[in-house]
Amino acid sequence: MMKNEPDFEPSGCGPASELPALLLNDPDLKPADVKDFIRVGVQQWSRIAAWTWCDFLAFSGTKNESDEKNLKEFLRIALKEQPRCCNAFTAYEQEQVKFDADQWSKVIQCLLVGENKKAQEFVPDDPRFTDIKKRESLSVTLSHYIEKIGETKEGNGNVTKGPQLVTTDPKYRKLVDKLYLRVINNSFQGKLVAYYGKETSKIMYINYLAHPQRPELGARTVTEKELYDWASNASKYNDFYLPPSAYIPIANC
Repeated sequence: MMKNEPDFEPSGCGPASELPALLLNDPDLKPADVKDFIRVGVQQWSRIAAWTWCDFLAFSGTKNESDEKNLKEFLRIALKEQPRCCNAFTAYEQEQVKFDADQWSKVIQCLLVGENKKAQEFVPDDPRFTDIKKRESLSVTLSHYIEKIGETKEGNGNVTKGPQLVTTDPKYRKLVDKLYLRVINNSFQGKLVAYYGKETSKIMYINYLAHPQRPELGARTVTEKELYDWASNASKYNDFYLPPSAYIPIANC
């Protein structure tokens, strides 16, 4: 693994290497697509992270409001449980928590590609998660949220929805399918790490998705308004690529 990497690997993981050399030279991927995927994904994840940390709802006041709330709760649970299981495996090397970590990784992956019902299938069998595992109202996806906050109104009153979440774009599906998601809760900055699969020898990737505990809100970290405005894509941030505070996580979707 790379120096200072969390001591956790997905099943079948061989030696890891620095990016971007392997990523840009992966024979299964187009370099231009890789760069676009990362460029767009970093901003979109920072908005999703801010959304999980504040009360903003893109579909507030509509029939989809409760479904968006359910989606936010589901993602919050997964983002908390995946690193907890990883850290437990690192400390105690229990195979069950390693399995659960892999399951939560699949949950997050499914949510990012808009497969909410499939995500529920991967939730570990635990009484604590029975409700979210069986919940019916999950029609809103993360891409719906991203598209909603990116809406633009034309002069004639027509509304054009914003770009879709990068992980749902078929153009990037080959790359998305090569990602193992590992949530890190001790950093505000994620990273991509390449490795060779032990069985297939193909280049795969660990996506370290940054989502630490929300810091104490304030002028020295991040304010509630900054979170709300970034999550809602407020017009004053239209020209911003990165979030307005270093205390809003950035990572690739």
